[in-house]
Amino acid sequence: MEILRQAMKNAAANYSQSTSIVKTAKVYDSCIDTAAIEHRGISPLANLITQYGGWSVTGSGLNSWTVKEKMGKVLRDLNVQTLLSVSVVTDPMDSSQHILSISYSSLGMGISYYYDESSQGQQIRQAYKTYMKTVARLLGGGSRSDYKMMNIYNFESSIARGVQSKSVSRDMLESLRDIDGQRSGRSLDSVDKTIYDFCIDSNFDISFMLDFLNTAFSKQNITFRSDEKVYYPHSTVYLTLFQKIAYQYKYISSSTIKDYIMWRVVDAYVMSMPDKFVQAKLKYLEAVAGVQEYKRWNYCLESMMSPMGMTLGRLYVDANFDETTKTTVKDMTSRLRQSFVDNLKSADWMDYQTKRSAKAKALAIKEDVGYPSYIKDNSELDAHYSTLDETLYYFENSIAMNRMVVQKSFGMLRQPVNKDMWAESPAQINGYYSPQQNRIVFLAGILQSPFYRKTYPKYLNYGSLAMVIGHEITHGFDSQGRNFDKNGNFKDWWSTYSKNNFITRAYCLVQQYNGYEVFGKNIDGIQTLNENIADNGGIKLAYEAYQSWVKDNKKEGRLPDLGFSVDQLFFIGFATPWCSVYKKQSALHQLEVDPHSYPKYRVLGPLSNFKKFAEAFSCRSGSKMNPYKKCSVW
Repeated sequence: MEILRQAMKNAAANYSQSTSIVKTAKVYDSCIDTAAIEHRGISPLANLITQYGGWSVTGSGLNSWTVKEKMGKVLRDLNVQTLLSVSVVTDPMDSSQHILSISYSSLGMGISYYYDESSQGQQIRQAYKTYMKTVARLLGGGSRSDYKMMNIYNFESSIARGVQSKSVSRDMLESLRDIDGQRSGRSLDSVDKTIYDFCIDSNFDISFMLDFLNTAFSKQNITFRSDEKVYYPHSTVYLTLFQKIAYQYKYISSSTIKDYIMWRVVDAYVMSMPDKFVQAKLKYLEAVAGVQEYKRWNYCLESMMSPMGMTLGRLYVDANFDETTKTTVKDMTSRLRQSFVDNLKSADWMDYQTKRSAKAKALAIKEDVGYPSYIKDNSELDAHYSTLDETLYYFENSIAMNRMVVQKSFGMLRQPVNKDMWAESPAQINGYYSPQQNRIVFLAGILQSPFYRKTYPKYLNYGSLAMVIGHEITHGFDSQGRNFDKNGNFKDWWSTYSKNNFITRAYCLVQQYNGYEVFGKNIDGIQTLNENIADNGGIKLAYEAYQSWVKDNKKEGRLPDLGFSVDQLFFIGFATPWCSVYKKQSALHQLEVDPHSYPKYRVLGPLSNFKKFAEAFSCRSGSKMNPYKKCSVW
């Protein structure tokens, strides 16, 4: 982030020929201008509340809009999801087309926090209630606002209660268990549904759904009918959630629901307000995730990373990217891909036809490194952000960015899929696999220390960066990725024999990671399964790819004075990026929400399953890092 911070200081002057980067600089400047934000007080948010139908909590406006009208307009104009989450996604059955998707919208807290009776859960609930009441008072709500905010809280809680803590993620478990081709939430029949089907399954009235959706998409001039194709999660857990939401809509006071909708708007824009609002939110977040250092400039860049990701990516790439890295990463990827294909030959748990399909998919994986080429072209980059109307004020700029994002997304509905589109900013420290593009992408931000440095020995770069590449390749064959074929379409290309064996091998990892404990709480082996499959597969592919590089080049020497062998240094290179220190509250929050395992066990888990590690460090057979029983999917 510091690289971007420095780049932003003179971005408007240095990139005066790019309107999009000038816009980005203006938005950033308005965000760090806390004096201007303080001077404007509560008026920006108070005016927004009035503009969108009022809020009885603060006594502003008549709250005259219907629920479906309010839902549609705050989604269309402010990108705030309420009750139901609506988006445009790639059609699972046809990766060349887009489809409407409906899911449940997140509540003010994670679902489990509404009923977690541990001391941690109680503290988080109390902190959330305090946050709600504080914000209402800051906006001018009197003593009665406390009562109304608790009505909103009770509405949220009534939806959340009765849904098991990890039940949504366990939709994946149903997918693993059900091997007859009718996997709940991912079966072929569940992706060939319509708005009418959704209403039957969820108990929402068709008129409600059509009016809500037609309002939300009114700027695209799209009019929906009940036979519009739609994708929605179809497991028992999700249907229960949908039915709970529909019940609340029908039988709870519409005034309470409209107040809830406006609370979601207020919460979404709190960080654009004066410091008293910001501190109220931070105090709540501290209860959820531990003490967090807050720097305004850092928050501003993070909040802009999604809507302004490509302009920030341009600034980052210009300041800190070595173009020769692309060649290195592509060579790594080629070796890792070949290692995966070679390993299929000895995968006796798969039949010939499934192996053949897996090989075809692996060979078809596309890779991109660094950044999309168009961000280097000012005219193309400017066109990407042509609909953003920036102002001098951050509150309005926040709205403008959100509006741009949601309108771009909704505008894709009747358009073909651009399979070359990048999902994340090049400035981010990440790599990702897209199952519906069958594509791996390694962002410029991750191509730096501790994952990569041009001057590092290859065994360190392969241990760290090549493991990440192998991790992403393996995602194409985890419990979700394996459901898509080489073209990115949802297709069951697995034989029953191979599928059964995959499930057995996956459950071994579930049980292994279930046994890892962090601050008295166990990792959830189901929640983290796909990432654990990728971690375990990635380190093996990286090791084999490095051996391939040595064979084609020459064996490297050790680092002087450390006493470690080359193989040992490879594994040290793998472990280094995951070195971290967590406070208890932050660690527990990570266990609750992160699909990745706790960093310590992202190292110990895969290495204890890898024979080459035990050989490199002479681990005694049966010891913690060389157990008799090892788990392996790939």
